[in-house]
Amino acid sequence: DYLAVFEVLPLPYRGAFSPFSFAALLVSMGIILAARFVRAQRQTETVSRILSGRVDEKTRLLDRALGDLELNLILARKIQRNLLPPNHAWPGFRLATLYVPMQQIGGDFYDIFPMRHGRSVGFLMADSSGHGVAAAFVSTMAKMALDGALDEPKSPGELFSEMNDRLQGRTCGNFVTATLMEVDLNTRRAVVVSAGHAPILQQHANGVPEEIPARGKVLGVFPNLKFVETEIRVEPGMRFFLYTDGIVELMDPRTHDLFGEERFFGLVRGNAGVPVGALLEQIRRSMDSFVGGAEY
Repeated sequence: DYLAVFEVLPLPYRGAFSPFSFAALLVSMGIILAARFVRAQRQTETVSRILSGRVDEKTRLLDRALGDLELNLILARKIQRNLLPPNHAWPGFRLATLYVPMQQIGGDFYDIFPMRHGRSVGFLMADSSGHGVAAAFVSTMAKMALDGALDEPKSPGELFSEMNDRLQGRTCGNFVTATLMEVDLNTRRAVVVSAGHAPILQQHANGVPEEIPARGKVLGVFPNLKFVETEIRVEPGMRFFLYTDGIVELMDPRTHDLFGEERFFGLVRGNAGVPVGALLEQIRRSMDSFVGGAEY
């Protein structure tokens, strides 16, 4: 607002404002400005109280929503953990696993299951694209596709083909990488297939590790996929490492260096005589040290 205060002088007066008129003008302006200031101050205080109340309410609602989200994530993590195999005891094998999702829930999962009516054992490692909730949903779908495909005896290649068919059009642009190794101890034969996943690392009794050359396209994107099966001979004392890219792509937040395959393979090679459980603990300690104790 703009305020103009003036006084019309009587015609007989030919000079400037009288002292009395000028004083009255100043007093009038002071009273008006003071009244406006008081009113503006009250309005400001009222608005401040309203905004403060709204902020407090929004904060309470946000805290409640975050609390609900945290509870849901904890429940989702428990559900996802229940998807992992409860039994790691299989005759003829010494097994050890290390499962460290980057967030409370993630897209990595593994499974161990009988194949061909129990004549052989399947070892699966899988990873869905992305991170967090979306990746967890896709990995759950992949687990359901696997369980559905196991209703009848199949070779590893046939199993992946059916999993891919079951995932078609349901992953919203995401995909799943996976590798599967079927081991028959009676014939000392293993069959390996890969769907765009990190190669399985095999370690011979002499301690030398090498990758099993199996290649294939990711699951859930391309229709009517066929997978090439790679057959290898299994000997007593051999070790096999199935892993996801979370190990080799682990990044040091200080230098942005990657953990890398060379470091991982070196740990496997340098601990050839160490029990598998202790070896995984050593790998975990090395990962923790690599990132300087930061979370990952």
